[in-house]
Amino acid sequence: MKIGIAFDLKPKTLSPNLPEDIFEEFDSEEVIFALKNTFEKFGFDVAFLESGENFLKNILKEKVDFVFNIAEGFGTRSREGHVPSVCEMLNIPYSGSDPLSLNITLDKEICKRFAKSIGVRT
Repeated sequence: MKIGIAFDLKPKTLSPNLPEDIFEEFDSEEVIFALKNTFEKFGFDVAFLESGENFLKNILKEKVDFVFNIAEGFGTRSREGHVPSVCEMLNIPYSGSDPLSLNITLDKEICKRFAKSIGVRT
């Protein structure tokens, strides 16, 4: 079985005109390689899928059986739903929440409206 890891890599250097915490949710190489090594210890083949445009190229090329998704995405309010949306289109199982859940919970106002609609006090 081949597992693909979807991730956003924290840059080693940061442009001085960007906020210090802009990539705070991204992962280090150490984290990514620790995941790879752990999966390999259990006998899985591993492919690095990355995120964004590279994810699209890599998921089609690598023919993975499962996607371990820790990608945060970048730039839009639906960013966390990108990887699971593609996985669903390609019928590839993945870890984590589905795109709708990720998109609702990333937008505080939409999440609050949804919670109210099902009787949760906010």
